[in-house]
Amino acid sequence: MVRRAGVVFVFVMATCGPLTTATATAQQVSNDDGAVSLDRVKDALARTPPQSLKFDARMPVPVATFRVTVEQKAFVEPILVTLRKEFELTPLQRQSAEWSSKCCGLSLAAVTESLEKAFRRWEERRIHDRVSRELAEVIAAREK
Repeated sequence: MVRRAGVVFVFVMATCGPLTTATATAQQVSNDDGAVSLDRVKDALARTPPQSLKFDARMPVPVATFRVTVEQKAFVEPILVTLRKEFELTPLQRQSAEWSSKCCGLSLAAVTESLEKAFRRWEERRIHDRVSRELAEVIAAREK
């Protein structure tokens, strides 16, 4: 166990030792050259470049040279396609619907429309008769 701890200590010193020495050396060098490098940077900034940048120049408008395509099947079918698949009539169903709308050569829509008109006329006549009868009763009661 002691031997293993010694091996680990030697390994740690071998890997971490050079790191601590290198950082200490770098700190000493940066402290010594700090004033010199600061003056060098100030001098470089003070010099003007031989060519100055022009900010008023107009850049050409870039031309689009790309194209995007998607070559993948849609994850969800459009709603109209789904509805057509589910509710579109087969030729036999279309024929049956046409036959059922013409019962014995008659159009069911025309038959129902004429029945509705007849019912409305019957109700109007019934209401008219009732009003006439009640009006006659009121007149008879007033004459007595």
